[in-house]
Amino acid sequence: MTNVFILAAGTSRRFGGKILKQELPINGEKIIRRIIRQVREYDSNIKIYILTWHDTLKFGDVNIIDTKVRPQELSDTILLSYPYWGKRNVILLGDVVYSNDTINKILSHNNGVTIFARDKCPIKSSSERFALTFPIEYSNYLWLLLHKAARIFRDDGREGHAGMQKICLSTKPDWLLPCVHNTPIHPLIRPFRDYFIYHIYTTSWYPSFPVHLELVDDSITTDIDTPEEYQKFIAMAKL
Repeated sequence: MTNVFILAAGTSRRFGGKILKQELPINGEKIIRRIIRQVREYDSNIKIYILTWHDTLKFGDVNIIDTKVRPQELSDTILLSYPYWGKRNVILLGDVVYSNDTINKILSHNNGVTIFARDKCPIKSSSERFALTFPIEYSNYLWLLLHKAARIFRDDGREGHAGMQKICLSTKPDWLLPCVHNTPIHPLIRPFRDYFIYHIYTTSWYPSFPVHLELVDDSITTDIDTPEEYQKFIAMAKL
């Protein structure tokens, strides 16, 4: 059984906070409803969970994990899904427009712990991360990594600079978790960098599994951060 967890607990700050990015219309369909439909079209038996505190995203036809408030870190949000992890688990970002091919690739993938990313997004030059998949046998490792990542920058009084510190520290190649890919992957860690933080602070601790990287290359799959990117995406995709 596959469980899909859609993360939708952000505030869309870069979009101005006036509308949730998950509710942006794509061909008249909200981004998050599009994801739900795509998952169900792939396999109607998949159990879908939405992690959110926004009332407008608490749909009656899916399972809701109420975060109550906005989580401080991505790792906090994913940790809330831990009690619901099943035999195979897929984490999807709720503000990403996925192509059908990419959704099918993610949901059919079965190769340990895998991050799905791209070097360049169609509407921006930065690298982007779209999904994480893992089977239940890796759950204890991932829980430990998430738990440490959720606390480590919070307990030292540097919360205001945590994001930048994580980016800088997690992009030092000699501190990265072993990954399976034929190109340097450190620019692609963020925002799933949370899994890679703890061993920066204790040199003797390393998980005993590789994290695989699958690159996505299509003209649709992208996340949208600003109104300008939304308009650019609509024009580019001719939607």
